[in-house]
Amino acid sequence: MKVLEKVGIALARWHLREVGERPFHLLQALRSVRRILVGLPPGDISREELRMLTDSLSTKHVTLLCVERPPVPGVRWEVWTLTSQDWTLWRLPKKKLLQRLRTSGYDLAVDLHLPFFLPSAYLCGASGASLRVSVDPEAPFPLFNVRYSTKATSLRERCLALVDFFQSLREGSVL
Repeated sequence: MKVLEKVGIALARWHLREVGERPFHLLQALRSVRRILVGLPPGDISREELRMLTDSLSTKHVTLLCVERPPVPGVRWEVWTLTSQDWTLWRLPKKKLLQRLRTSGYDLAVDLHLPFFLPSAYLCGASGASLRVSVDPEAPFPLFNVRYSTKATSLRERCLALVDFFQSLREGSVL
């Protein structure tokens, strides 16, 4: 890990230190999800797989954070295309992007990056979502309060594994 990224992670933890202290009930949080933020890394994923993820949660609004990748074709959701111009030297999002994010009112933030990617992870942590999920078991707290570990290696497999996880939680078969 590069020195700038280590400093960025330390800054992110300090900036978001109070975020991780809020208690939540996992099943209740999942059942009340209406607005979802999805951090989407480069990789192969289809509109149908993303729709399965959002349909498993009965969401009303979806924002895709397409980080250094083109948007998924045919998606009618809100799409934010992010490049290296959107974050600072420390790999933290710039103020303008954070202000836009904080006014959006997300209930759930999911980051599909593996390994975690600091700009996307920070946006999930700063989103205000009560439930912040990463597929990287090494993702730093408090950026995420749920780290879902899967053996899936591709973006498509990680997305589908989360679909199964969310559906089993909502049905009560995991708890």
